[in-house]
Amino acid sequence: MKNNKVLLLILATTFSPFLIAGLLSHENFSHLLNQKQYGTFLTESVFIQQDTDKNIKHDIWHLVTHADNSDALNKLKNIKIALGKRQDQVDIISSTHIPKDKTYITLPNGKLLLAYDQKDVGKPLYKDLKHLIRSNQK
Repeated sequence: MKNNKVLLLILATTFSPFLIAGLLSHENFSHLLNQKQYGTFLTESVFIQQDTDKNIKHDIWHLVTHADNSDALNKLKNIKIALGKRQDQVDIISSTHIPKDKTYITLPNGKLLLAYDQKDVGKPLYKDLKHLIRSNQK
């Protein structure tokens, strides 16, 4: 009887992580998990043009908005200032090739990651950016 309990305990300890991982990665279960991001993940791979100059740091995050959107540009400058000592890890890019009502966070390699509507440029974008910078520090 005691040997059966020990064997059952060993089997449960061995296989329970795999069962839990399988349940969590199942498509029907993934919608139950709360995600922390405020922006919308982009489903297609879109990249911004990267400079090939060797003097430019390629390990910084980019905030991209339309060039004519002065309100969003001012908010992005304030967000960069609010980052404090981490503000050198962020760059602001204005472009005329993106929608006027959207602002994006891009990965350091230039891939657009999160999209924000005008109403979310501010504290929601700041929280996401701060979380991304902290989680990707070397």
